[in-house]
Amino acid sequence: MAERPQVPTELRAGLKTLGQELSARDALKSFDRCMVGGEGCKKPAIVAHCISDAALELIMNLDKQVVGFDSTAPQKPAQWINDFHWKDRSIGSFGASCWACAAHDQQFNPVDSKSIEDLNDRHLFLLVYKMTVYFTQRVLHSSGRLAVPALESASDALDEFPENVREGFKETARLMTHSAARVLRTKWKMDKMMNESVSSEIVYRTAMWETTPVMAAAGLKYLPGPGDRIEWYGRNSDIPVWIMLLPQSHGQTIITASPAGTEEYTRDFHEGMPKGPPQFVLKGNGWTRMICLKVLTYAGDIAVSHQGFSQTTYHERERLEEYISLRNIEDNRKRRRELPNLLKIR
Repeated sequence: MAERPQVPTELRAGLKTLGQELSARDALKSFDRCMVGGEGCKKPAIVAHCISDAALELIMNLDKQVVGFDSTAPQKPAQWINDFHWKDRSIGSFGASCWACAAHDQQFNPVDSKSIEDLNDRHLFLLVYKMTVYFTQRVLHSSGRLAVPALESASDALDEFPENVREGFKETARLMTHSAARVLRTKWKMDKMMNESVSSEIVYRTAMWETTPVMAAAGLKYLPGPGDRIEWYGRNSDIPVWIMLLPQSHGQTIITASPAGTEEYTRDFHEGMPKGPPQFVLKGNGWTRMICLKVLTYAGDIAVSHQGFSQTTYHERERLEEYISLRNIEDNRKRRRELPNLLKIR
């Protein structure tokens, strides 16, 4: 069997050849490899889930489907532009990709359950680390399939679109290459923590409430941070933040996480989340509306039960699609758009 490609030194250095390296990786199918614990695992990757099947089963319909979208890498730019909407997705494919081997995937068994009320720091770290590896694989795939064809001068991948669309897509593609390097940097930091069994460098907030489970979500995003710290954040001092919403047998569990010492910059992200150990909370619809908005703003993969989604109107679904495509909370506040509270269902 051929030697599995290692992370290119050019990629580590963040040089301009990132697009070429991504393209070469995709051609060799080297995205589909075990990324857990570093870059050295030689075992073949299996289809592993970011949010477990066990949790998704709690919100699926009889056809084992949910409504939503995830960060699956499209095959070509046209698909990325035209296929961004809510649709039925099987729980077998939602949030699934080849980022872990069978042995490494078993490390996450303690948090792949329908009932994880006893969340200690190690469990919380496993959930955050799992999201990081999963989204690393997804962003590399997306960058390789979208950014490279868009930025290569000889490519005809965008010829079918008007010039203004082509230019806008190229700018998006440039941002995607930056995102790929940024997420990789975060993963390398998390790999070290995973291997050293360290979890104290991340702050977690967790809430559980008893309700009908209707949503699942996971996300890794970046917030502006201080300009003089580079251990986590890289050249632009971006701060990674994580969010996961889990359907559970008791109802719903939500987790937000950020690096320790960044509370000054992540306060709004954690808004509404209780401090201290994981606990059950009794909150009203105002709180669940805020949590729903937080999920829609920060999560990259979102699944909703057919029951919950059927109670939204056509115009509410349109607003949801537009909101998620923008992912700009300030813009939405200015327009005073009212979004449905998908977590309100009892």
